[in-house]
Amino acid sequence: MDRMEYHYVINSDYDKKLKFDKQEFFCFSCKKFKKELSDNAIVCGRITTRTKEDKDKEKSRSDDTTVLIKEKSYTLYDDKDKGGLLKRKVGYILTDDGKYVLLVKSRIPIILLFFFGACLMAAGIIIGGSMLNKEPPTPPVPPPDSNAGLIIDDTESSDDSDNNGDTLEDEGGGSVRLSYSLNANLTTADGKISMYFANPKASNQSITLELCIVNGDNLIKIAQSGRIDPGQGINIMEFIPDSAILETGTYNAMYIVSCYDVETGEKALVQPRIQDVALVVI
Repeated sequence: MDRMEYHYVINSDYDKKLKFDKQEFFCFSCKKFKKELSDNAIVCGRITTRTKEDKDKEKSRSDDTTVLIKEKSYTLYDDKDKGGLLKRKVGYILTDDGKYVLLVKSRIPIILLFFFGACLMAAGIIIGGSMLNKEPPTPPVPPPDSNAGLIIDDTESSDDSDNNGDTLEDEGGGSVRLSYSLNANLTTADGKISMYFANPKASNQSITLELCIVNGDNLIKIAQSGRIDPGQGINIMEFIPDSAILETGTYNAMYIVSCYDVETGEKALVQPRIQDVALVVI
């Protein structure tokens, strides 16, 4: 069968301007065609945007029917009402044979756009939800005290008359029975602070210490311990260089105690303070 070709015809009744396959032309809208023309019109087929397959067919076959719009040729398919999920009707054109041709565009780019948008939205919801539900990270527990004066204390309190004891409790029910001395000596020559502070084995919390000088309403931290686990104690702290300029004499100081759960590492909200520590600088 010989090759047939329909030609696009300009009509003054066209009511829609269409961009089709990178070229613009006028056509009948689907609404107008259905309302005014469909009863007497003969639709000979439909065309879609040219694909590589269409172009290859035009070169290799001679029995295809085509439609020429301006300078582009389109393969005419005989299914006259091709729409649906992946394709949409966009209009009709009149040919030189008095017949009409349905114009169809692919919905695939739009569907892909919605699909990727939905995926991004779902990912955002999942990530946002996981971040909202994620518990805040627990701050790392301080490292063990590496001071050479680390000792083991097997008692819950000391019988030494120079030592004092106190029981500290937190809101979670944890408690710690501390044994300590209210006397501390700082040797400026080597920066060593002789003192005593023990965390007995019966304790269920690890602790760290800050030694601070009380200056009116201000506290000046001059030493910081590492972690003291239950059953351990220290008798030496290191002076923090340049933390304070201290002359020979006695200063009012205090210990600030930070407590950590031995199982979870969670830090207690309350930091007990042990006051009236006599710091002697020599």
